[in-house]
Amino acid sequence: MDIFVKHILQTGTITQDKPQRNRLADVVNIVKNLNAENADLMDRVNELSLKVETLEETNRRLNDRLIKFETIQKADMASIRTVIELMRKELENFKIDFTRSREEDEESEV
Repeated sequence: MDIFVKHILQTGTITQDKPQRNRLADVVNIVKNLNAENADLMDRVNELSLKVETLEETNRRLNDRLIKFETIQKADMASIRTVIELMRKELENFKIDFTRSREEDEESEV
């Protein structure tokens, strides 16, 4: 909104038919109002900046935690794969041993 229109709406006065001195006072009042609004807006900007910084820090911490969890999960998966592979080899060895002992038993029976 135009600052002069805003001032007129706030004060209810139009200064064109006033003397120059009164018009200057209106301009000073407008500048004071703008400075007050600017200070309020700067306070809000500072509050939002702090909130953004807090969110960025939280995001960094959560991202670090996520990376740690992913690393742990990958290590767990690798460990599980290793255990599965070892169990598979043991099972194969057991089958081979079982087959041999069976063949030996059959040969000894004959």
